[in-house]
Amino acid sequence: MVRALIVLSTVLLSLLALLGLFAYQSYVHGIPQTEELKKKGGSKLISMWMLEFAYWLLRPLVRGLVWCQIHPNTISWASVFFAGFGTVALTKGYFGYGATFSAVAFLLDAVDGMVARMAGMMSSAGAVLDSTLDRYTEFFFFVGLMFYYRFDSTALALVAAALCGSWMVSYSSAKAEAMQISIPRGTMRRPERLLILVFGTALAPIITPLIEGQTPYPLHYTVLLAVGFVAVFSNATAIYRVYCLYRVLSEKARFENGVTEPTEPRQKLVKTAMVASAIPTLVDFLVFVAMIELAHLNYVLATVVGVSVGTVLGYKIRMRWLQRKRWSDSGRATSQEWVIAVTNVIWNVLLVYGFVSWLELNVFVARLASAIAVALVWNWPVNFGYLFPLQKNGTVMAPLPTAKQEPVS
Repeated sequence: MVRALIVLSTVLLSLLALLGLFAYQSYVHGIPQTEELKKKGGSKLISMWMLEFAYWLLRPLVRGLVWCQIHPNTISWASVFFAGFGTVALTKGYFGYGATFSAVAFLLDAVDGMVARMAGMMSSAGAVLDSTLDRYTEFFFFVGLMFYYRFDSTALALVAAALCGSWMVSYSSAKAEAMQISIPRGTMRRPERLLILVFGTALAPIITPLIEGQTPYPLHYTVLLAVGFVAVFSNATAIYRVYCLYRVLSEKARFENGVTEPTEPRQKLVKTAMVASAIPTLVDFLVFVAMIELAHLNYVLATVVGVSVGTVLGYKIRMRWLQRKRWSDSGRATSQEWVIAVTNVIWNVLLVYGFVSWLELNVFVARLASAIAVALVWNWPVNFGYLFPLQKNGTVMAPLPTAKQEPVS
């Protein structure tokens, strides 16, 4: 622990000193403006100034590699080998070495493109190889963590969620770029993810002995905290970016088909529907807790009771807030709401059973996770495609039936 603390303190103090020097140079000569960084842009976690600092820090290394005539593809392959060493260290529980090897691998990932640009060796083939190997180096890091946490289902599920979110963020970026559509950058791009993961892993040799002592199989809570942070925000970023991409493509298709703009704000309707669903979801969870703690029901039966109570409450709220504004005849609204209610019960029961039986999650965590999953993966798309579909005239309101005129005799 002492050696790890000394190493980490030295690195952090060196970075702080260099950061102060860069801040002084930026104050005297102005902040550098790198064209490549202008295209990528900053984020809420890493500003443009911090990205310029990272580029300024790496430029001497890049110049040295160019002077030695090292090919960018060689650097890309070297990053994979270091990532492999980091994976082996993580699987064995040597998180300090794992963080070091992974940091070197991720550093080489950043350097290879800079070397290619400075040496005038940029090519489409090299860009494809670089982006492909970047995915593998990140994947190796998660594989090492998954192997280490293979005996803890909760930690394993957390790492899997972080891996899924990381890939989906990259996928949404690649899809938008291929379609030449600009979407929000989000808060969990690759530099942010790697910085958080490596820093959390590097802290493990220092923090773990203080919290867990000499436990034979420590959980390394700093690692789990970093992984959990990445899991939540990367998936949130991916979902939001895919939603933005879908919305732009939908608007484009409607414009090409000559459909007019909706007369009623569809986004407002869907958001109102989701808010209306949040209240019964909270009641559902409270009933679930009461059924287990007070009535001592099985968690599956408690889920059925809780979802049923929440469904009835949600039906009343949604009919009053939304459906009466859309349909003059409440029959169709009732059928829509009950279709959603039945599917909600089925999905929640299946997910809770799977989370508890297969992933061995705590029943309350499993119930909360199932509620969030159903809301994001099922309720949100259903609200768009089933409850509030666009009509041919561009509206989301169903046309009111016209009264029949009796012939005048």
